[in-house]
Amino acid sequence: MGDITGGHLVVDALKREGVECIFTLSGGHINAIYQACLDAGIKVIDTRHEQAAAHMAEAWARLTRKPGVCVVTAGPGFTDAITGVANAFMANAPMIFIAGRSGVSETETLSLQELEQIDIIRPLVKWARVVYETHRLDEFTAMAFRHAMTGRPGPVFLEIPANILNGKVEEKEVVRPEGYRPRCRPGASKEGLQEAIDMLRKAKSPAIIAGSGAYYADAGEELKVFCELTKVPVFTKFMGRGLLPDNDPHCLGSLMPAGMGILPNCDLILIFGARLDFTMLFGRPPIISEDAKLIQVDIEGSEIGRNRKVALGLVGDVKEVLKGMVELAVDKPFSHSGWLESVRPQAKDSKELMLQGLMASEKEEPINPARLMKEINNFVSDDAIVVADGGETQVWTIFIRDVYQPGHFLSSGNFGCLGVGIPFALAAKLHYPDKQVLVTMGDGSAGLNIMEFNTAMRFGLPIVMVIFNDCSWGMIRHSQNMAYGPGRVVGCELGEVPYEKVVEALGGYGERVNRAEEIQPALERAFASKKPACLNVFTDREVISPVSQMLAEM
Repeated sequence: MGDITGGHLVVDALKREGVECIFTLSGGHINAIYQACLDAGIKVIDTRHEQAAAHMAEAWARLTRKPGVCVVTAGPGFTDAITGVANAFMANAPMIFIAGRSGVSETETLSLQELEQIDIIRPLVKWARVVYETHRLDEFTAMAFRHAMTGRPGPVFLEIPANILNGKVEEKEVVRPEGYRPRCRPGASKEGLQEAIDMLRKAKSPAIIAGSGAYYADAGEELKVFCELTKVPVFTKFMGRGLLPDNDPHCLGSLMPAGMGILPNCDLILIFGARLDFTMLFGRPPIISEDAKLIQVDIEGSEIGRNRKVALGLVGDVKEVLKGMVELAVDKPFSHSGWLESVRPQAKDSKELMLQGLMASEKEEPINPARLMKEINNFVSDDAIVVADGGETQVWTIFIRDVYQPGHFLSSGNFGCLGVGIPFALAAKLHYPDKQVLVTMGDGSAGLNIMEFNTAMRFGLPIVMVIFNDCSWGMIRHSQNMAYGPGRVVGCELGEVPYEKVVEALGGYGERVNRAEEIQPALERAFASKKPACLNVFTDREVISPVSQMLAEM
């Protein structure tokens, strides 16, 4: 048996876990991993900024429900990636974040890119370790996967000094782990499940909110069966979008806006894998009544009861909890059919009325952003992957896009991170090469990672980006204007930037769109180009999204 390098030991563990690609930016400290990836047939997707590499790894994790792998060099490579890791942490996306560092013997010598990385990253990951022995690299990489995927998923961190990664050991010295991850999912107690069913039978106007935890548990089929038995309407949130398709008779669509007029009237709300964060006004009025009872299901026990009292908390994997609830629900029918039938048209009408109100004074130029998103929604296929990035732009996309399959709608999540759109879309196109991938982008967000169109060109990933261009940081401009008056708007103006020409210069397709009648023909041309494409669409900067308006009035 011969010698094996540390880089090969890391990649052996990645290969065993079924990793197809890593997301990275070139650096000397991590060359051993690159060389091992070449030998193992793992694709190396190198970006133009480490933040984009981390965002791509997060999106890969969301799309596949498996850890995405981000590998960066030491020091500035590490710090550049931190925003992407933080977004993954807040979105509960599993990620293996690996960073190089200078050799152990060079510690405290001011060596190249030396930094105390472990202390910086620890609050932003589930688990963080430095590996000091080459023969344990496979073992520690396996530990990383266990921590990333056990319980609530999330990012983990491995720091590997250069001398450990480049070092060689005899194969007989290597620790090759087996059986290092649980195969069974945790479920709630039978008593807790029965109490939940009893509460549901007594309720007059119940609803379900299905979030990212339900998606990562792959609980779509169980949720569908449960709803068919109980006749309870469902709202979806974040990665929960598409778990039940928006045209399912039990699904009323996105929590915002569909739930805004219905949830306040619910007497019982079952929350499956969703957090009571600011997007739900922390589970408080006016979205959820103070009198409503909450049943909260989460794989992370410490999440139960955050921000408001719950009547019943069930700790467990959403899929397993729903299986148990279905078993207890089949013995006799539920009486919620009338309630479901009454709110279904209400949810549909509220969305249509909102759009009609927003576009009541519609004109061809400048383009109403709601009209732009409606045209996009009508154009792209039902199985297209749509990514939302920006402030107001993200609101329009969430409100208007219909989602029919799980994992086909991506947004930043509750961290509110700008710049995710292009990297998320690239990961989506990498995973789904034969599907349409479109990213809606605020013009402010476009400036953060637009050089990743070079990555798109190099790897042949023809995404389409539609910029909602109001020549400003629109959501902040609106909030300042409403709070302080038009003469007190500061730091928000961006000017008329020709982003489409930037993409053309990088080898892609670019087009400026000024009138509403031009939107669909421009989309046709962008997708037909078979190139990474940018439509720079100039929108009415005075139109304010309902979310901005609501927040200003609170």
